[in-house]
Amino acid sequence: MKSVELIEKSSLDRSVLKPSIVSTCSSHHTAFVVSDDRSTGAIWDYMRGKILSTISFQDKVSSTSFHPSGRHVLLGFPDRLQICNILFDGIECVWEAKARLCVDVRFNISGNLFAVLCSSGLKIEVFDFMYGKVINTIDCVDVPLRNLRWSENCSIYATCEEGYHLYKWDALTREKNSVFSSSTAQVIGYTVGRHCSVTMVCNDNAIKFFDEDLKCTSYIQVDDSLMTGCVCVSTDDLVFVGMRRRDNVNFVRVYTITGDSLLDH
Repeated sequence: MKSVELIEKSSLDRSVLKPSIVSTCSSHHTAFVVSDDRSTGAIWDYMRGKILSTISFQDKVSSTSFHPSGRHVLLGFPDRLQICNILFDGIECVWEAKARLCVDVRFNISGNLFAVLCSSGLKIEVFDFMYGKVINTIDCVDVPLRNLRWSENCSIYATCEEGYHLYKWDALTREKNSVFSSSTAQVIGYTVGRHCSVTMVCNDNAIKFFDEDLKCTSYIQVDDSLMTGCVCVSTDDLVFVGMRRRDNVNFVRVYTITGDSLLDH
């Protein structure tokens, strides 16, 4: 089983070194990439390996999420949120709100809601995208969380800061549905795919696949490169994983997934 290295040695490596944040839009085959120093962003056509435009930020970006339509991007800064329209030559801010100690932001699959992990990872606020208002607040566990994700049934996922636990809530009822725990391998990146399946990148250099009850169904050991976990997001059936080769070249590898199987492209 092999990955689809669509992005390796592409213009991403030359224009945005060591990408630390990536959010994708499958309908337009584009990604919004933020550099390792959090001060530069780029809109990137990942199928052609081409940077469409670059953006400089005055403040460091803590998180970003592409709207499913491909027309908007949600930006999280330590003290505020911004929704920006995607333009031909960059972005334009059209909405802004205060956010205390924002850690992560994420649109849901349909794009009518977005979640904000704030208060240094101790609280999740769910917003209505159309009106920009908070419709629900989830008080998290006693340890800081990171890495928000949505499932197709409107569940919200987050990992604890240490990476040994993955939590799942219903975004509307605030009920905690399930928890995954590991005493050995840390979760350094994960994504929620179709049918609520979960793909995890762990620090034992393995990609692990879980069902909706967070039970492991299969895994793949990666030997040719070190997985940094800087990127692990999906667009329908693609998983992006931040990698570093033994010659210290950073790149993003793309895996295609159909159901629970990893396929050659």
